[in-house]
Amino acid sequence: SISQVHKATLKDNKKVAVKIQRPKVREILQTDIEIMFYVAKLLEKHIPKIRKFNPVQIVNEFAKWTEKELDFKREAINAKRFARNFSSDKTVKIPEIYDNLTTNKILVMEYIDGIELHNIKQIKSKKIVHR
Repeated sequence: SISQVHKATLKDNKKVAVKIQRPKVREILQTDIEIMFYVAKLLEKHIPKIRKFNPVQIVNEFAKWTEKELDFKREAINAKRFARNFSSDKTVKIPEIYDNLTTNKILVMEYIDGIELHNIKQIKSKKIVHR
């Protein structure tokens, strides 16, 4: 996991979720990706049958995706775009983003109390509420 999420309260008593990037996660991931590139190159060099799967290209795509995931300002922009796209859908609730409190390593958003997706029993026992 690249981050942890904590519940917090703003000065105006609004409840928020604060997503904080783990210390040195960028360096850790960079090392992991370097190891993955090394292994992918070895695989391509020594196992001809695996070349068709392009291991180096797969690691390259993973590296690009990971770099994007480490930018919480980008995540905030995407969340706001998602909210706009679903603004007329009463079954989808996207948390409000607090831009003034968000950085590349910290994302602050409206806290939404709900049921965790893995809790199937609780989900089945609830009626769907349309706003």
